[in-house]
Amino acid sequence: MPGAAARRRGSRRHENRRQTQKSRRPAPTTSQTHLAGVIMWLPRRDVLRSHSELPSGCYEHPVVILSPQPLSTGKVVILILTSFGETDILAKFPNKPRLRRAYLPIHPTSPHPDTALQLHLKKPAVLRRKTYANTREQHTVPFDILRSYDRQDPKARYALTSDSYKQLIHHADFAVPVCSLPSCIPCCDDDDDGDDGIVSTNISLPDAPEARPVSYLTPPATPPRLTHGTIPPVPPAPPRPSSPVPESHQATGMFSYIPPRLAPRAAHRQLVDTLPYSHSPDRPKRGGIDIGYIAKWVLALIFGAAVLGGGFFGLWSAWTHRAELGRGLLGCVSWIGLHAFRLVKGAVVGIARCVVWLVKQVAALAAKAWGWLRGGGGGVRGVYL
Repeated sequence: MPGAAARRRGSRRHENRRQTQKSRRPAPTTSQTHLAGVIMWLPRRDVLRSHSELPSGCYEHPVVILSPQPLSTGKVVILILTSFGETDILAKFPNKPRLRRAYLPIHPTSPHPDTALQLHLKKPAVLRRKTYANTREQHTVPFDILRSYDRQDPKARYALTSDSYKQLIHHADFAVPVCSLPSCIPCCDDDDDGDDGIVSTNISLPDAPEARPVSYLTPPATPPRLTHGTIPPVPPAPPRPSSPVPESHQATGMFSYIPPRLAPRAAHRQLVDTLPYSHSPDRPKRGGIDIGYIAKWVLALIFGAAVLGGGFFGLWSAWTHRAELGRGLLGCVSWIGLHAFRLVKGAVVGIARCVVWLVKQVAALAAKAWGWLRGGGGGVRGVYL
């Protein structure tokens, strides 16, 4: 049947095309064991046999490896590289410095506009495009799905320098896993050969403290006297005459009872009570006639008489001029009855105007808030190549 033959030819062409695409970027060789800072290529998802579930925009992009060597599961930690479609980072995020700080430029890209950071590759490797490393998200993928970055020269090695790798893992907050040897970790080096990738971390473990013998000493029968060198102990001060210490409270030893101290205000009051009443011979002593006490009562009587006199005078004036007061009250009542409607109308109109003004202000504030939310709200997704 011609239809079946055409379908078989189409499927063979499709299979050949897939095999050609796989062969363009060969898998890395087993000699590449020191992977810290190595730049490789993550193929499309449909050409991979096994892969991790990554966002759709991560595939078909270059990546930089953070793991010094594959984990026990054969996976490595990577960061996605992007060029923003040959767009400068200032043009991509003009008003978002927080997003700009998450992307580190790689030479020949110009240094970062905010932090002046710039990552460099080992010479003579140079990337084809202006590239930025996205340090916001770290991804874990199987190492065998990665391909060489340069399809024309699969043996070419693109890797960051040692200083650039350290800047990258510090900015991405990546913890380098320590290998079985405590004094070395695999890392990218500045040499061209890839055989020695071990850098010393200068880690020295502290020696265990020696166990000291435990001695069990019996305490002396009598406690030692607290002295400092040859200075004799100072005898306790005698009690104050103004506050004698009771016999039951006198110090008899180291753990004798000490009476509680009074608060400052209470101690001052107790001290005042013990002092003589007066230092002047002209002032009468306690028990005589107190002139100040009598003066207080005289002033209180004068003030009460003034208040009562004023009240009686007001009542007498109101009674004598009751006719004028009556006519004044009637005039006030008639004026209120005449202008009551106008007063109520004016009050209602004023309240209505206030309500209208308040509604306008609330509407304007809501419009400004909505505009601000539409203009600056929400996050920006990372854009890849």
